[in-house]
Formats: sequence, structure tokens, C-alpha cells
Amino acid sequence: MFKIIRSILVFPFELFITLLGYGVFISFYLQIVLVPTVLFALTSAFSVGYTDYDTAVNIIYGSSFIGALIGVLWTERIRKKYSIFGFHGYLINHPEIDGWQKSSKGIVFRNGNLTSKKQG
Repeated sequence: MFKIIRSILVFPFELFITLLGYGVFISFYLQIVLVPTVLFALTSAFSVGYTDYDTAVNIIYGSSFIGALIGVLWTERIRKKYSIFGFHGYLINHPEIDGWQKSSKGIVFRNGNLTSKKQG
């Protein structure tokens, strides 16, 4: 009886943490996808000054689509090779996420998430 009541009370918290984790993962994923999308859109925005408006808008839409496609492919490559969280940990240079802990504090030292060698 106690286990049933406990599971009923704990379920909303577990659901909240799960949804929060998925939200963080999706936001990190979209950050990586949006980088090439925005870069392609900004570089194609120069076409506004050289062509008429309708053609320039089509160029911007087309290059944004190509940038989004490249962004998804790049993000999937990062996700499979490094993991999204490991990649962001490397970008912000956070030692606990990136894997560069200090062995003097009793934490096992490892080479980090962004190494290409398989660890034993």
C-alpha cells in the first residue's frame, strides 16, 4: 500500500524532471541546427541589394533551407560522435561536463568526451 501511494506522489516529479531533460536536450539540439541556418540566411541577405525583392526573398528562403539541412546533418554527426551534452560541455569548457576532472581529488581522470579513441 505504501509503495502505491509513494509512486502516485513521486510520479509528477519524475515526469517534470523527464520533460525538463528533454527540453534541455531539444534546446541544445536546436542551437546547433540554427547556427548554419542563420549564417546561410545572413550571407544570402546580401542578394537584396543586387536583385529584385521577390527573387531575393526566394534566395533567402532557399539558402535558409539548405542551411537548416546542413545544420541537421551536422547536429546528427555531433550527437552520434560526441553527444549533445558533451559537445556543449566542451564549448563552455566546464570540467565536470567535459571530463577533465582532477585526479588529486579522488576522481578518476579521463580524456574527456571529445576524444576519438574508444575507452576500454
